[in-house]
Amino acid sequence: MAIIDAIEAIFLAFLAVIANLFAGMIAGVLLVKEIVFKVFGLNKPVPHPRSILITGASSGIGAELAVRYAKPRTRLILVARNVTRLEKVKKQCEEKGATVEIASLDMSDSKAVKSYMEEVDKRVNIDLVVANAGISMTPPKEGELFSDAAQRLFDVNVFGVFHTIAPIMEGMRHRGRGQVAIMSSLSGIFSHPNLSYYGASKSALVAFSRHFRPVAAEQGIRLTCICPGFVETPLVQEMRDAGGKLPGFAVMDVKAAAKVITKGLERDRPVIIFPAIQYWPVHMTSTMPPFIQAFWNYMALKYPLAGSRQS
Repeated sequence: MAIIDAIEAIFLAFLAVIANLFAGMIAGVLLVKEIVFKVFGLNKPVPHPRSILITGASSGIGAELAVRYAKPRTRLILVARNVTRLEKVKKQCEEKGATVEIASLDMSDSKAVKSYMEEVDKRVNIDLVVANAGISMTPPKEGELFSDAAQRLFDVNVFGVFHTIAPIMEGMRHRGRGQVAIMSSLSGIFSHPNLSYYGASKSALVAFSRHFRPVAAEQGIRLTCICPGFVETPLVQEMRDAGGKLPGFAVMDVKAAAKVITKGLERDRPVIIFPAIQYWPVHMTSTMPPFIQAFWNYMALKYPLAGSRQS
């Protein structure tokens, strides 16, 4: 045990040195980013959307985004499974002057999702769709095939997103304008071993957003991928309840998260990643040699994360 502890200490010290080097590069990277955005006109403000559809809007980031966007002459279409919680969010938004419509949908029901999205876009002409609904899952239950667990998760996190945005993007294409926001996760960049299924589903969204953004732009559609770290939401609380160890400083307030997202969407950011205290270590680890990633996984397994929930 003493030898293992010593090895762990050496690796942690090594990673601390690397982290300090990366920290010295952050300011330069951010400065270059701002210059590039300004020179190539990538920082142009997006007109305020008047009709907004948000999935997973009954709690967490989805609910907070709805409240933040709520104002007079703005129409919100809020989608989730839990009608009781949706009604509460609806009331909050209406108190701020917004016109609100709610719908109860199971995002794994592809036929129902596609049908509703086609109908509502024809009726409302959606300016902004935020595909936020998703679930987090533990490894397969005893006696369950990993493919069964993965199927449930991908039905919601990946195909649920595609079935949400595809019908609306078709309408946006004909109108020549629109904005799409896809909620991925920092786990889509590098995931905790116990969240391998979740990380794989979010990686699919990161890859899709990266490659499809220029295609969408040619049709007048702005596409953004959102990659939050741990945010104070029911999903994170469920991880805690299941025994996950999440230090308070590493969890971002949901109101602050919603503010970061709306500001990023206003500036048409290709990717919105936050908070920095979580992003840089994850990004750094994802670019490290395999033996360092193996050590990260070894350490991460000491701090299990778990949970399964659909908003």
